[in-house]
Amino acid sequence: MTTREAETNQLIGSLYEAAFDPTLWPDFLKLMNRSVGASASCIFLHDFADASTPSELPDASAIGVLEGFDPTAWEAYMEHYSTVNVWTDREESLPSGIAVWSSMLYADELLPETEFGADWLRPQDLFYALGGVVDRQGTVALKMSFVRARRGGDFKDQSLRLWQSMMPHVQRAADLHRRLVLSERRANDAEAALEFLPCGVVLLDAQGLVLSVNPAGKVLLNQRRGLLVDRAGRLLASAAEADKILQREVFMATHPGSMPGSSARLQRTIRLRGYGGPMHLAIVPLPSSSERLRMAASAAVFLHDPTVQPADLTVALMEEYRMTRAEAMLTSALASGLSLSQYAERAKVSLNTVRTQLSNAAAKAGAKRQADLVRIVLTGPAVMRYQGPAQP
Repeated sequence: MTTREAETNQLIGSLYEAAFDPTLWPDFLKLMNRSVGASASCIFLHDFADASTPSELPDASAIGVLEGFDPTAWEAYMEHYSTVNVWTDREESLPSGIAVWSSMLYADELLPETEFGADWLRPQDLFYALGGVVDRQGTVALKMSFVRARRGGDFKDQSLRLWQSMMPHVQRAADLHRRLVLSERRANDAEAALEFLPCGVVLLDAQGLVLSVNPAGKVLLNQRRGLLVDRAGRLLASAAEADKILQREVFMATHPGSMPGSSARLQRTIRLRGYGGPMHLAIVPLPSSSERLRMAASAAVFLHDPTVQPADLTVALMEEYRMTRAEAMLTSALASGLSLSQYAERAKVSLNTVRTQLSNAAAKAGAKRQADLVRIVLTGPAVMRYQGPAQP
């Protein structure tokens, strides 16, 4: 392996590490500065519509990193000099992923006569640049630039070839970074939704240990209704026979498909009773939870007080998913931990009717199964819009 190949491999490794850990983007820029002979570099956003430097892309993701720049000078750039940057005019017409150098964007001999060159570049002893548009969403572009003094010469050399070879990796790393940022934001929204949900929710990891309990769940657990969490973090039923059933259901939910017929089983309700009264449990697997819940929960346990009517999410579900009132009422009841048969009995309708309503409601929410419908409701916008009654 040549020295150049080893250097490129180090850059690529640093780049993908930064995609997973945003705090490492400065390390990547330092390596790139050294490799291309730049004294400063930046990852930033530029809106071609008004030449501003927005803080986020339209999808609400962004990377903003400076390396080697005077923060005061960069603040001045954002406030004014981005609007007079003569390098950006021609760059707007170029496709993403193309490495460019400043000499191809604006004549070097004319640059000192511009406001951008005379008042922003020259005080920092900067003249030449290397960069390009990494990604673009509408008029907003994610850009990366490397700059150096005039005495260093332009970048139309092996530095340009290195940067062009890195550009596909930079695009993939930026896309990965964006996906992770958006996933993290969805995770925060999902956890916030659980906080507001009026039924109790306990999230379990792949080992069946408790990861988190929402406020309503803590209330029910504190009421000693036949369910508790031991010091090891396991969810236990206080009655021995009930605990056997509970542990089996937890195992099947956290290991879907590991036992014959487990993947095809319908949600089962476990009925408990303690000093504080009765409680019903419904345990469902979360096969895609790692994309939605930051703590990578494998299963959710819904706790419901059967003596209390389920919280009414009906209006929010009707507006968000265009469900009929009957479909929304059923979905609200399922999200609160009731089974199909319990709801059918309470609503005084046949089980076949309830199953038809379930099928229609699931289709409108984009779910294939009952467990998927409950999960979508719990992590979706309808619950965020409905803030149930304050918890005791």
